[in-house]
Amino acid sequence: MINCEELDIAVLLEKFQEKYSYLYEYKGRPEGYDAAVKEGDRILVEEGDLIHLFTIYRGDLITSDRETAALAMALREVPKLPDGRRQEYVGRWDSNGTVFEIFRMWGGGQKDHLECFIYPEGKRSLRTLYAQTTEFICHMDFLLYCMYNLEGRASA
Repeated sequence: MINCEELDIAVLLEKFQEKYSYLYEYKGRPEGYDAAVKEGDRILVEEGDLIHLFTIYRGDLITSDRETAALAMALREVPKLPDGRRQEYVGRWDSNGTVFEIFRMWGGGQKDHLECFIYPEGKRSLRTLYAQTTEFICHMDFLLYCMYNLEGRASA
């Protein structure tokens, strides 16, 4: 079983997109494709927590053999979070063209806290750490703080 708390979901999505683009542009079936589809099918059946998290984070279902293979290939390249750190994806909110993603982080000597990443709508590649708490607080309070304090905004 894959421990979702040890997985950097943002890196997984990035690797998934790289692998999917490679498979999409490849003429024919690259070596290892059928094995990756088979491995991906196993992941879809046996790793429900991971698939749930990935589907929510990605905002789309895995529906094709190419997507299944891309997920299996991406998982091979995603390292665990360093130093025993853990994370939990709390959610994604859109506000006036800016996307806010909040994660709960803990472990590896860190206090339980929240981190907020932002990026312009549709440009996840520009994702940056915007703010973090020093301890765990209500994620909605933190989200409102982040939205209200975003540069150039008069109000949340």
